Amino acid sequence: MTHRSRILVLVAVLALPGHGWAADGGTNLAAAAEAPKKSYFSRLQSEDPNYFVYASPIDNGELDGDEPHIEFYLSIMYPFRLPRNDRWWQPDHILAIYNGLYDFYIIPGERYDSAPILSRRQNPGATLEWNIAEQGTFRFGYFHESNGQTIDMEDGAAAVAEEVSQGGEEYALSQVSRGWDYVNARYGHAGGDRWRWSAQVELRQFLHRQAFGSAATEDEIFWDPTNDAKIQDYDGLRLMFEQRTPIPGDVGLRLELKTGTADWDAMGNFGGKVSLNWWNCMTLFYFNGYGKEPSSYHLRTEYVGFGLEFR
Repeated sequence: MTHRSRILVLVAVLALPGHGWAADGGTNLAAAAEAPKKSYFSRLQSEDPNYFVYASPIDNGELDGDEPHIEFYLSIMYPFRLPRNDRWWQPDHILAIYNGLYDFYIIPGERYDSAPILSRRQNPGATLEWNIAEQGTFRFGYFHESNGQTIDMEDGAAAVAEEVSQGGEEYALSQVSRGWDYVNARYGHAGGDRWRWSAQVELRQFLHRQAFGSAATEDEIFWDPTNDAKIQDYDGLRLMFEQRTPIPGDVGLRLELKTGTADWDAMGNFGGKVSLNWWNCMTLFYFNGYGKEPSSYHLRTEYVGFGLEFR
């Protein structure tokens, strides 16, 4: 696929109808269910906000070698509405979800001459959703998360060392295969009129197997025997709060926080992202924390960026 074709596909996905969870806590989904769609495609919505941004590292002290690049995040959701009845325990929807993060090294740098697109996160899954009147929305789901890369434990530390010698640590880790499955529980709520807000809390329980048990979890730091880190040391609890304002341009501020849940020490592996959004399409962000992508989940990085965000 040519670069031009990739960009056309990206624009088509970003133009999907609907609003993301972060925009209104999922309440739009319940409203949409009340008016049946004539087309199956018209039910397709965005899950999280989709974005296309310029990102640049500030000080990647624990991860050397990354360069400014374009990032695009695709997040789509298809709701399957279940028959209504009076059973309190029955979910309102089954949601099929795909989230994908890609880096586009179109900006000239020292490592890449061909402007490649690198897969950073592949995150498909399915979740049950309950819309509980004015109490908010609750979800319980099963997801897979990986980066779709090639160097794994069987290749050994020597393969990683060879890539480090060619392009640095970030260049090497971007090719190390990372992957795990998890179950999650997520609660969201939204409110306000002129000062609209939404909030969300999510717990993730990472499993010892991935791909529905067909393979072992890939989160070991196999190239460094002194590091016994696991993904749950840096992820597991996620919080989000967004405040929209009546300022012309629909200016909003979103705060996303994440920490590990393996033990009390893991709670100290804390980081997050702050985003300033306006005109329902522009975004400016600052990230400082762990796990910007699965390949370097155990290293703290720091980035700033700006670009387009679509809900």
